Amino acid sequence: MVHDSLLQENKPHIADALIEFKETSEVWLVLSAYLPSGDYNAQTRVLEDLFWKLEAALLSIHMTHADCKVLLGGDFNNVLEDLIDCSNYNGYAITALMRTTKAALERFLQTFRLTDTFRSLFPSIAHATNRPPKSNIRRADDSRRLDSSRRLDRFYISQAATSRLYSFGERNEPFINSTHATIQMEILIDINCPLEVGKPRFMVDHLLLSLELTISQFNQAREEVSWDETVRNCKNVMARASYNNNWRITHNLSPLVPERDVALRGTHHDQTIAFKGSSFHSTIFRKMTTEDGMTLGETSPAILKISLDYWGPKMQAPQGTSTDNIQRFLGNWNCGISEEKATLLDRSFTNEELYGCLQHSKNGVPGEDGLTYAFWQATWEAHGNLLTQVANNLMKGEIPQRMTEILITLIPKRKHSENVADLRPISLSNTSLRDKNCDG
Repeated sequence: MVHDSLLQENKPHIADALIEFKETSEVWLVLSAYLPSGDYNAQTRVLEDLFWKLEAALLSIHMTHADCKVLLGGDFNNVLEDLIDCSNYNGYAITALMRTTKAALERFLQTFRLTDTFRSLFPSIAHATNRPPKSNIRRADDSRRLDSSRRLDRFYISQAATSRLYSFGERNEPFINSTHATIQMEILIDINCPLEVGKPRFMVDHLLLSLELTISQFNQAREEVSWDETVRNCKNVMARASYNNNWRITHNLSPLVPERDVALRGTHHDQTIAFKGSSFHSTIFRKMTTEDGMTLGETSPAILKISLDYWGPKMQAPQGTSTDNIQRFLGNWNCGISEEKATLLDRSFTNEELYGCLQHSKNGVPGEDGLTYAFWQATWEAHGNLLTQVANNLMKGEIPQRMTEILITLIPKRKHSENVADLRPISLSNTSLRDKNCDG
């Protein structure tokens, strides 16, 4: 587009391509430049010709793509900053021709709102991208100055896209005989990620439970506090202990707890995810369709809506249950429980029963509150009476709000399916609720 409109003598120095990204429908005009080496008059003529032709090209492009971005890169065979666009300034003379070329380039960059990618990251570092041939390098004892390497190779990007510059690197190719470095950049196509990944959920660090300092804070708990407030206070205590331990480590102080034993790292799956990272890769839903396949969700809110619309009604308790249906269902069963055993089942829970259940429970994955069986066992002296009271209230149909919160994990039944109906729901309740079920 630009190349074909240039004067014939300037065409060998400029190439261009108009690129459209199908992911975002965004258009970029990419230009490659190689300005004449050592001929500053010729450099100025190329820049001035390119200025007018690029302006005309952008006017045409903006009629259909108003947000077209520009990327200009190549070997400019000149520098804009005499002192820092070189690795070792040797005091070479700045001629009037050089200043004219510099002014033409500065006008070009200012008019088209282009930013130097390297300088946007390193504003004041002296740096060069080319090195002189070995034959031109003088010995240190030579009376003539050493030739200075300069930053001739540069990339300029539209200012509106500067925040999308993800990485910038240079390297000298070991097997290519070149005086120039290879420049590599990564520019994000779109900085608006459609998917959102939440923070790892709270999980008790069991090693912190071995500290008397931690346990003593639970022993100060007030008995009249409600269950929901107790859970909130427990999480706050453990979060503070974890923060203090991490703070000591980051400040080169001895940690509150010793380094985690290797043998313990694999014993608790969620614990590993929360504190050590995991080699297990959880499923990430990038797309999801409704059961009929008519609606596609590609963002986190859309995927959540499809999941809730389909699975929400299935997880709701029935509006009512027919007594006749219950009688017909149970009528086919022979009663295997004696009246004596039935009386035992109806009696109240005791502290000893619940604590015994905790001792025999495997340290499974905790529920929404992040508090494990091991946590309740370690803090039983502070919370045992309240746990027993809550368990007996459950027998009367009374349940704290916090215990009603259940995590639902959706696991694909078919490996590559994006249909919401091809998922299998797994519910995860809090261990404090499961402990009652275990004993019951």
